[in-house]
Amino acid sequence: MEPRVSPAKAEERSLELLRSVINDDEWQMFTELGFICVPGRRPTRPGWPTPPGPRYRYLIYPHLPVVALLPRSMAPVREYCIQFPERLPAGGSEALPAGDDVLAKWMTLRSDEERLLAFANVASAGCQVPLGRIERDLRMLDRWQARRRGEAPPPRRSAAVLG
Repeated sequence: MEPRVSPAKAEERSLELLRSVINDDEWQMFTELGFICVPGRRPTRPGWPTPPGPRYRYLIYPHLPVVALLPRSMAPVREYCIQFPERLPAGGSEALPAGDDVLAKWMTLRSDEERLLAFANVASAGCQVPLGRIERDLRMLDRWQARRRGEAPPPRRSAAVLG
């Protein structure tokens, strides 16, 4: 049996693994903002016209629900609460290190978005991640993206919530 890794070492290793998988923009977003915003890949419902782009965008936070956003307005619409607990010997479990938690959500959204959404506990936006935090994070994301493009910061966004 391998000796238990310290929480600090586990966190360091989880961030190294996250860095090795996600792209440079997502890594910089995570290190600078504390979350990742990714487009979904799920198509619209069968029989519905297929609009260009993803059905949702997602804010992926460590140890918080995944927040679904409408792709154009970035209005928060739902929270998808999922957990990926670390399985310990003798049936115990605890929360994954932050990097592993973010990576598990990122990988699941990338590989099987439909299944993640089907099995997650669904709540209205603002249930566990306060709407004020979502609005603040979206403003930070707007400014971060504008800086990367070399543009002036965008005007303030007002958050509309759809439930």
